[in-house]
Amino acid sequence: MAKTKYSYSLDIIIPVYNEEENIPDLIREIHQQLTNKFLSVHVVLVDDGSFDHTEQVIKNIPKPEGMTLTYIRLSRNHGKDLAIKCGMDHARGEICSIMDADLQHPPDKILEALEYLEQGYDIVHIVKKDYNFGPIYRKFASRWFNKFLNFLSGFEVHLTDFKVLNRKAVDRVKLFNESFFFGRGILDLIGLKYTQIDYTPRERKYGDSRYSLFSLIKLAINSMMAISIKPLRISIYVGLFISLFSFMFALYILFEKLMFGQPIPGFATLATSLFFLAGIQLLFLGVIGEYLGKTFIEAKRRPQYVVDYMQEF
Repeated sequence: MAKTKYSYSLDIIIPVYNEEENIPDLIREIHQQLTNKFLSVHVVLVDDGSFDHTEQVIKNIPKPEGMTLTYIRLSRNHGKDLAIKCGMDHARGEICSIMDADLQHPPDKILEALEYLEQGYDIVHIVKKDYNFGPIYRKFASRWFNKFLNFLSGFEVHLTDFKVLNRKAVDRVKLFNESFFFGRGILDLIGLKYTQIDYTPRERKYGDSRYSLFSLIKLAINSMMAISIKPLRISIYVGLFISLFSFMFALYILFEKLMFGQPIPGFATLATSLFFLAGIQLLFLGVIGEYLGKTFIEAKRRPQYVVDYMQEF
């Protein structure tokens, strides 16, 4: 084998969900591009409840020279963030990378990111540039959701799943054991030095994205509530604004009645006001209920995930 370029051991964490067609090509790419650059390469494949032939495909992959594989099968689908957390809990290398299994993340970007780690950064976020495939609404919604999430959190949140971390960052993330684990937010919360580089995502070769519009909305809600309590504070501000507006409107109606004899608006105004206020109340009651429900589940102290099976080869 050629002389290594870096005197580090590298772990690559890959959450997997129904990726039977992509896994062989992905392992082949990692082996060709990275194994001769590091002292060792350890790939951790976390199967997040796949129901296709992902497990059989992984077990039948010929063991690549200079690389070790760990296959972890979770008992059910726990979500991508917890699958990544499981991989980080089992990481042992000096450098750790997180990447997707859909072949859209080019492995050679890990080498570029490592140059920044050697300059003193702890985390390198590898952020996608503009691309010309996929639904337009997803790109638009992702851009504005990122801005809104930054507003709620009070710091910049990098929503990319493609990252390279040093051992210090991995050890800090492993301290977080909450049930509603939002890894992308936590990596920006822990206060380490970070930077970002760009990559151009490749079009999916096999399969489709597993996220439906409903799944994305659910992910957005969970992300917002995992990282901030500002939605609760916003409900206070909205309540104060509506109360002030209602008081001023009542004074206006009273003034018109006393000064000009204007009749007080009737049923239509009253009904509209009632429906509007009822909608606002139900909206923020739902927000409070979401936080309360998450607090209830967190108080149970359940394990973040359950490993059904693990094998190294």
